[in-house]
Amino acid sequence: MLDKDSIIKFLENCVNYSEQSILRKESRGEQDSILPWLHYKQHTEYALIELKEGKLDHWLTDESELNPSRNDKILSSNPERLDIQNMNHPDRAKILTSMISPRPIGIVSTRNSNGSINLAPISSIMSPSNSPPYVLISLSQTRDGRKRDTYENLRKDGNAFIHFLPPTMDMARLADDSGQQLEVGISELDELNLQASPLNELLMSNSLYAIETTFKTEYEMPDAVAKLCLLEIKAIWKHADLAATEPVEVLCQHGMDRLVPIHDSWSFIATKHYN
Repeated sequence: MLDKDSIIKFLENCVNYSEQSILRKESRGEQDSILPWLHYKQHTEYALIELKEGKLDHWLTDESELNPSRNDKILSSNPERLDIQNMNHPDRAKILTSMISPRPIGIVSTRNSNGSINLAPISSIMSPSNSPPYVLISLSQTRDGRKRDTYENLRKDGNAFIHFLPPTMDMARLADDSGQQLEVGISELDELNLQASPLNELLMSNSLYAIETTFKTEYEMPDAVAKLCLLEIKAIWKHADLAATEPVEVLCQHGMDRLVPIHDSWSFIATKHYN
C-alpha cells in the first residue's frame, strides 16, 4: 500500500508551487504563460480533493499489484536476445541505461582555468576499491567532439567534488540545469545561483553529502570515446548529525533521462559473501 499521507503532502506542495509560479508571472507581466499554470493548479486541486475523500484509494496498492507483468516476465519463458553490438548509439544507450538502473546522480564540481566553478551531472560512478579509497567515473565528449570541461579541469587542476542530492523535484531540476553546455570558463555555480561552502569553494552547500577527490589516472577503453578517470577519495563531507554508515536516500537516474527518488519499501541484509 502506498503512503497516502505522503502523496497528499506532495500534491499540496504542487498546489503551493503553482500558486507561487502564477504570482511570479503576474508580477513580471507574463500573462500569456499563466493559463497553463492555472489548469495545472485546478487539476491538482481536484485530484487532492478526491484523494482526501477516499475516491482514489484503489490506486494506492503496491506497484507490483498494479503492474504484475513487470515481475512475472522472467527469462524462464519467452526469452529474447537483443543484439546490442549492431544497434545504433541512441537505441543502445536507451536500453543499457534502462537496465543498468537505478544509479545515483552525482554533481561533479571542478575548477575552471580562470578560477570559476564548473558543475556537471554524472551517473556513471562506481567505487572499485575501498582500500585505497577510489572512485571511478566515465567522461565522454560533447556532440561536437569537444572534451568535457570536467575532464579538462581534472587533468589540469586535479581536484573534484562529487555531490549527492536530496531526492526532491527542486534537486532534479538542478541536476538537469547543471547539464547545460555553457561557454568555457563560465561558472555554473553563479549561473544557477548556488552557494559554495565557506570551507571549500568546490563544496555545494545544498548537497546531502559529497566526496572530495583528486585525479589519479585515466584509462582508455577500446573503440570508445569516453575515458575512465580514477579519482582518489581524500575525504567525505556530510552533516555532523548524519551517521556515516547509514544509507541515505539520494536522487537517482532510473531509465533514460528519468530522475527519481530511491524508495526502500523493503530490505534484505546479505551476509553470505563474508563466508
